[in-house]
Amino acid sequence: MIAEDKDYLAKIIRTALTDDFDCICVQTSKEALDSINDVDAAVVSLNLKGVTCDSLLAEMKNRRRIPVIILTSNTTSLIRIKLFREGADDVVTKPFNPEELLVRLIRLVK
Repeated sequence: MIAEDKDYLAKIIRTALTDDFDCICVQTSKEALDSINDVDAAVVSLNLKGVTCDSLLAEMKNRRRIPVIILTSNTTSLIRIKLFREGADDVVTKPFNPEELLVRLIRLVK
């Protein structure tokens, strides 16, 4: 699942992942939670509309344990540490290399 509210970023991510994964794209936290049972992993924007990322991470992990990569434009280590403590399996800083994102996701779902 790609949970990204910016269409252009969702398209970039989907293009990078589509050869290795079946992708669904959602734009809100509600759509992400509604789709959680239909996916094997998630790439989630930190600033997704609907709820705070920590609330979304907690609810996703309560519903189903899947690998979650968080995308963020925040480069501080404090934010990354907070996200890891809240259950993120990986954190990727925007801008990112789509191929690196793919490799990180493949590593997590093995």
